[in-house]
Amino acid sequence: MGNGMNVQRAHRGFYIGEAFDDGVKVKFAKEDGLSVDSAYDGIDIDKVKDDGVSVFRASGDGIVVYYAGDEGIDATGERGNVLRSNNKDFYGLYVYSAGAYPNNRGLYVAGTIYATGTKSSLVETSRGKEPLFAIESPEVEFMCSGTARLVDGMAKVEFNRLFCEAISTEVPLRITLTSKGEFSELFVSGQFSKGFLVKSVSEKKDVEFDWIAIGRRKGY
Repeated sequence: MGNGMNVQRAHRGFYIGEAFDDGVKVKFAKEDGLSVDSAYDGIDIDKVKDDGVSVFRASGDGIVVYYAGDEGIDATGERGNVLRSNNKDFYGLYVYSAGAYPNNRGLYVAGTIYATGTKSSLVETSRGKEPLFAIESPEVEFMCSGTARLVDGMAKVEFNRLFCEAISTEVPLRITLTSKGEFSELFVSGQFSKGFLVKSVSEKKDVEFDWIAIGRRKGY
């Protein structure tokens, strides 16, 4: 038992104009449920009453697209698209991009992402790949941070360009200051569109400090 269906070279790997039930259904496959090696359109389905492509159980990969000049999978449905795994040890969706280098583009979503679980980054450590989790907030917010130093009791901090262009000017920023090495009574004496001013009322007038700024995302 090999592939459920394998197309080597074709203009359209598999075409269905209209189907009353499922466009393509693979119930059991020992290897790949559906495999198209080289085609202009790998799978082209115009109208389907139920599922466009349904792979019920595959010991290998349900659907594999290796080389696509445009979208690997382009699916539009009134109920969205569902990818799930019956095995808790495997991903419902696994995205592998051109060698899986850290800076390669893996997944692009034009819309909002909802997750009932956590959102994390995998970082290579001495124990292998370990997850680091994202900070969550009830509001749509961005954070910027850095280190600066008082000179004669004053400092001017400027944000980077991206943070400035991403945050709303209608919702006030929240800024936290922490002196380093020595105590100094720091406070934000003023804010402007690209940063803020810091002063100290302590005797320590030349102190390094860390800062965190949180702003509302523009449009939210």
